[in-house]
Amino acid sequence: MLQIKKLNLTHKKDLRIILNDFNLVLNDGDKAVIIGEEGNGKSTLMKWIYNPSLVENYIEADGERIMGHERLGYLPQEMLDEYASSKCTA
Repeated sequence: MLQIKKLNLTHKKDLRIILNDFNLVLNDGDKAVIIGEEGNGKSTLMKWIYNPSLVENYIEADGERIMGHERLGYLPQEMLDEYASSKCTA
């Protein structure tokens, strides 16, 4: 189970509100989709769910993340330079 209670995400630089009073419950077997235009915070939300410290440099976060015994995984949308250079052969 993953539960998010009263999550507020605000961008520190321009004080833009990304999420306000967001609540979510996902139980075993549930599936969810995040849809939105580019730049509206989808990746930021996913990073916060995975590990809130990933966004603390640029996001002010207030809320609660409650997890059971799940093990989360996160694949960033940007390819790591180290990985990319090891796969490229000229």
